[in-house]
Amino acid sequence: PMINPVIIKKENSYITEESCLSLEGFRQTKRYETIEVEYFDKNFKKQRNTFHGFVAQIIQHEMDHLEGIII
Repeated sequence: PMINPVIIKKENSYITEESCLSLEGFRQTKRYETIEVEYFDKNFKKQRNTFHGFVAQIIQHEMDHLEGIII
């Protein structure tokens, strides 16, 4: 789990289509190929990791939900 994640670095933006279990169909959205995220782990220890590709895209999608954004 990521508790209070914050994206602190983004690289290489691209446009993709995503779907969501909250909506029907696909929608275009902007994502980043590489992101660096700072967060607390399940033991409330601060972590900082870099994620790439599809994993980075999933993290960005889920973090949008934390901000009330549904694509």
